[in-house]
Amino acid sequence: MGYKGAWNKRNKLIEDLDTFYKLYKKIHRLHKKVREAIKRYAPNDLMSGRYGLQDIEKFYEERKSFLEAKKEILKAIKEKGGKDPELEREVSQLEREVWGLGVIVNRIRKYEEVYQQFRELVDGKAWVHPKLWKRIREMNQTGERKVVKTYSRSTTIIPEFVGHTIAVHNGRTFVPVYITQDMVGHKLGEFAPTRTFRGHPDKTAKVVKKK
Repeated sequence: MGYKGAWNKRNKLIEDLDTFYKLYKKIHRLHKKVREAIKRYAPNDLMSGRYGLQDIEKFYEERKSFLEAKKEILKAIKEKGGKDPELEREVSQLEREVWGLGVIVNRIRKYEEVYQQFRELVDGKAWVHPKLWKRIREMNQTGERKVVKTYSRSTTIIPEFVGHTIAVHNGRTFVPVYITQDMVGHKLGEFAPTRTFRGHPDKTAKVVKKK
């Protein structure tokens, strides 16, 4: 099967590269903010076993309810003219904890929203790493020919890559791959093997004794 038939039957290309690239960068930026918020505001035992947004939201609401109950108890004590320094410290600590959880929840919600947009854009389409694609497109516009390094072995080779040399990482080093028309539709990793075939071992003659 020729290039046109193979490409049209197996792959659909993302049409808007600029939107694709912006969403990709935004996702990584938001993911970094989520990790920073968890590291900064959540103790190690606090987020243990809670990985999904629903679990964290549920825990957040539980801590808010617990904080409100503690505040009511403290308010009742103060109305009677009493003091409870230990309870005040506990309420103060809970307020910081709930505020931190609120920051985490808001950042995860934002990340999930943008990630959903990203998934809708790339779903059913051929995966091409946006940074590599953008770099190749810029080189095509300027007529530049340089070796471009990439770690994205899963990137699908598209017609824009033809005539370029892409150095694909194989786990140890970058393997330069010159892209030709016949490679379109394949993955970059197919042309940068991760193992070196050194031939089959020599077969030794075996003597079979008949009884």
